[in-house]
Amino acid sequence: MGWIPRLSERRRRQTRVGLPRAVEVLEIRALLADGINPMPGPQLSGSPGVPLTNVQVASFTITDSSGSPGSKWNAQIIWGDGQVTKNVPSSPGSGGSFQFLGTHTYTAAGNYIITVMIAVPGSHKPNDNVVTTKAAIQSSATLKSIAVTPADPNIALGTTQQFVATGTYSDSSTKNITNQVTWASSTPSTATISPEGLATAVASGQSSISASSNGVTGSTNLTVTAVALVALAVTPANPSIAFGSTQQFVATGTFSDQSTQNLTSQVAWASATPTVATISSTGLASAVAKGTSSISATFHGLTGSTGLTVQPPPPPPFPIVGQRFQARVFKTVKKFVAYFKEPNTDSTNFHAFVDWGDHSRPSRGHIHGEGNGRYAVVDAHRYVKPGVYNVTVTVGDGIGRKSKTQTTVLVTKN
Repeated sequence: MGWIPRLSERRRRQTRVGLPRAVEVLEIRALLADGINPMPGPQLSGSPGVPLTNVQVASFTITDSSGSPGSKWNAQIIWGDGQVTKNVPSSPGSGGSFQFLGTHTYTAAGNYIITVMIAVPGSHKPNDNVVTTKAAIQSSATLKSIAVTPADPNIALGTTQQFVATGTYSDSSTKNITNQVTWASSTPSTATISPEGLATAVASGQSSISASSNGVTGSTNLTVTAVALVALAVTPANPSIAFGSTQQFVATGTFSDQSTQNLTSQVAWASATPTVATISSTGLASAVAKGTSSISATFHGLTGSTGLTVQPPPPPPFPIVGQRFQARVFKTVKKFVAYFKEPNTDSTNFHAFVDWGDHSRPSRGHIHGEGNGRYAVVDAHRYVKPGVYNVTVTVGDGIGRKSKTQTTVLVTKN
């Protein structure tokens, strides 16, 4: 139901006193009626790139005279893919109802929620008559082949290998279907494989690894060798990264037959100084403070390591200092909120924003030149509640440099 008017105290007294019960009910119903009864359209189905033409997305029946004529109602159709059709007029439907028809083309497969907002022309408000329906858009292309990669890998006994299944469809499109296929190993006594395509070497030998879906199968051979791990290298060697950045490490095992294997996802990673850099189970290090740390990878009792240096954060392009001040509630205060120095840039190239810390929208501060490369940020604001607020001032220049500072303001009652 749409907008519900409030009854005045006088009207409430009238409905309680001096009116028969039936008249009271009829009067209230008339006040609350919105004139129509909206209903969602049927669920739609289609394919990407194929237009849905004149499909019904909603309908309605008239419940009282305020909804007549039905031709005065229109709709806004929100298709669920970022597209909107506005001012769609109603047309006669079956059994005295009215309907809204729309035409739209979805470009990608998926399940979409269609929102239809019904209202008198020019009054599309969120609380007007709103109904939703669905559109199931499915690709008509069929799976033709499956490629399993990597092709014919060799791995050492006791290690694992992640396989990927890529489907090729009748429209020449490709898709990663690793988690949608059924995986199998022809010789599970040599290698087993998980539902996610991760093979584990349990004995030396060969096994055919296959992926199947809808009657289509792809496969490759996996060879397991009985060799020993003799070395473990962590790369890149001794990198240096900036504070706040990340570094992906790779662990490579060398075996007794001089073969090598990427063991990044199988080793146990560790950072000797986690207060400087942390590292994830996949070998991704995050720099959290200036300093150095040793990054190590361990597998089957063998460990490899390298150093990681975290550089300190760069200094601000121009030093900026906040200025504390006081204010009173409901009184506009205009203050110098920050000072900074930059002798090589004209003040017209600077811009400033002030976040007052009270959940109001940040305002644009004024830059005031004081001479000798010294500048001040001036701005005005009015607080509505007493308290201590953290004010953040950000200053930028014309070449993208920014400096930020924070100060406090004490706001007292009048």
